[in-house]
Amino acid sequence: MVNYALKRAIVCFANVQEGRSAAVIRDIASRAAAVPGAALLRIFSDRSFHRSGFCIVGEDDAVAAAVFEIAAAASSNINLASPEHAGNHHHIGAVDLLPFSPLGDATLEDAAAVARTVGERLGREL
Repeated sequence: MVNYALKRAIVCFANVQEGRSAAVIRDIASRAAAVPGAALLRIFSDRSFHRSGFCIVGEDDAVAAAVFEIAAAASSNINLASPEHAGNHHHIGAVDLLPFSPLGDATLEDAAAVARTVGERLGREL
């Protein structure tokens, strides 16, 4: 259960290069939503850009885990080499953007620390 009365939280709007396959988008979302303490607040998909965004909020460790799950699911489900994967948005990988921001009493350094944690884990495990 997510505590929506958090006075301090981190938010990430993770962008992946999939905007057409409902099954892939559902898989990515379900893996992020399954992380305790993280809330998947919004999913936005654009078919012509072939891109989806997932808004995750919660405490540092929960957001880090949920964003890692998004990246892992995108990495295993998205084949950028396939001809049907062309879209109007330029990209260099299955995960396009992972911006982290502080909310409430969290600081920009807190958000940067979560970003570094996720980046290090992505480098080790994916």
